[in-house]
Amino acid sequence: MNWEDYKSAHDTALNNLDLVQMNKVITIFEEVRVNGNTVWVGGNGGSAATASHTVADLTKTSTSGGKGTIRSIALSELVSLSTAFANDVSFEDALAESLRFLAKPTDVFLLISVSGTSPNLIRAAEAARHLGLKIISLVGARGTEVAAVSDASLVIDSEDYQVVENIHMVLIHWFVKALS
Repeated sequence: MNWEDYKSAHDTALNNLDLVQMNKVITIFEEVRVNGNTVWVGGNGGSAATASHTVADLTKTSTSGGKGTIRSIALSELVSLSTAFANDVSFEDALAESLRFLAKPTDVFLLISVSGTSPNLIRAAEAARHLGLKIISLVGARGTEVAAVSDASLVIDSEDYQVVENIHMVLIHWFVKALS
């Protein structure tokens, strides 16, 4: 791939974003802020890094406009708890178990995944739904099943992991800017 093709892949993904869904995400984050609830963020690999970055931006950077924080926690940062559940229950249920023990029905689960098909994230979304949490998903082109069960979802029109991960960060930065 050359530079022009790489830029073009990003332009295509950005131009195909659903603005209605973007606004739904912003509305859900505003509700979390106003009600003092928590956004629980889940992701694997690079998406776990995006989850951590998301927490920093929602918790701290979104306060720059003086509107207050959006409390958020990355499930991947709960290393001892996650690995205890992975060891004693199963890896596939580790994030779901963390939500069962910590989340409350008025919270939100933000699922970030390029594939949108990771069993541990799917089970976490199922647990979130069962607990009464709203679900936001940021997924790649193959993540349509989890998108269908989300309250708000942005499906990135690409199967290129780098492109999808980059667009996820663009979206997170946009949400924080819109919320500040």
